[in-house]
Amino acid sequence: MHRNPSSARTRAGTLTLLSLAILGLALAAAPGAVSGQEAERATVLGRFTLDEPATRVQTRIERAIDRSIQDMNALIRGIARRRLAEYTPVVRNVRLAVHGDVIAVSLDGRTVRGNADGSEREVTTPTGDEALLTSRLQGARLTQSFVFDQGTRRHVFTRRPDGKLVLQVSMGSEQLPAPVSYAMRFRPSRR
Repeated sequence: MHRNPSSARTRAGTLTLLSLAILGLALAAAPGAVSGQEAERATVLGRFTLDEPATRVQTRIERAIDRSIQDMNALIRGIARRRLAEYTPVVRNVRLAVHGDVIAVSLDGRTVRGNADGSEREVTTPTGDEALLTSRLQGARLTQSFVFDQGTRRHVFTRRPDGKLVLQVSMGSEQLPAPVSYAMRFRPSRR
């Protein structure tokens, strides 16, 4: 019987692929293996450094505040601008991590921890304010929603296909005519 070398290579390739598939299934079922949810988390997690001039971000934040308070009377507008500026710093370093059932978000070394299952958690923010925090992790996006006595704040961290991270911030309150919304861009950090 004459064997075709081409079909032998095809059978060998098929067996190799089948072996790799079986090995992959065995590893996935092994204790300590990364689950689908953990793999999904990994797409947004990491350390990041501001990827644009801080002065440009500061100008963007100031304009967002001005848009939000432009319809207030002049006296109140000045007070609101100062208070909002305290709560809208330029962030230079971001760290997003998951430790068990906790999502840890560090902005310039100040960490807030939320529940990875999406349930509310009482937190004290780096500014000393008490809030209810809800965290949601979906693929390349992590959302933190804070509810304070006087308003809300939302952080949306989105990992772009090029590996960079965009942080969109939105703050709202009954006292504000419009929300304060702005974004910052970060690159993966080497440290």
